[in-house]
Amino acid sequence: GVLDKMKCSHFPNKVSVRFYTPDGRSAAPFYFDEVDDHESSHTWQVDRVEFDAMLLEHAKDSGVEVLEGVHVREVLFEDGRAIGVRADLGDDEPRRILAKVVVDASGQGSVLARQLDLRVIDDQLRHCAISARFQGAQRDEGRDSGATVIYWTRDKTSWFWFIPLPGDLSSVGAVGRLDQLLTDRTRDPQTVFE
Repeated sequence: GVLDKMKCSHFPNKVSVRFYTPDGRSAAPFYFDEVDDHESSHTWQVDRVEFDAMLLEHAKDSGVEVLEGVHVREVLFEDGRAIGVRADLGDDEPRRILAKVVVDASGQGSVLARQLDLRVIDDQLRHCAISARFQGAQRDEGRDSGATVIYWTRDKTSWFWFIPLPGDLSSVGAVGRLDQLLTDRTRDPQTVFE
């Protein structure tokens, strides 16, 4: 049911991505439907706060019991199968919450990987991103108006994105190695970004 809501949303439709080489040359847009033309060959550029709220409301409307402000402490197991979580709900004692399915969506918090001692840091993937939003940025027109644009740096150790968001906002971000972007952690992230 979320797909129907997305089709009626104000999020920019994304049907392509375009890459710029380190020397500034643009490749032709990569159109998803030219590789596999089906309903999922396009997506949307979403504002995550708004999109996540949409997903949460849809879950509630679909009968899911939603608890917000909960801090999961551990995943509970029985006979080798996840059966729920122990979590703080903001009151005195952590509670057991049983579930048919447990999904660890804790991101870098890695609740389950830490609990099972499975977390491994890959030194080649020690990257970070710094981004900002801008109003009034020039965008492609027509079919490419919602395209993500990727710019590689000359040394190919980092890259920038340009993502059109709803309204007149665009997200611009840089991705690079931690030791490259955060050489001095006392520097203001805006200064590093600029």
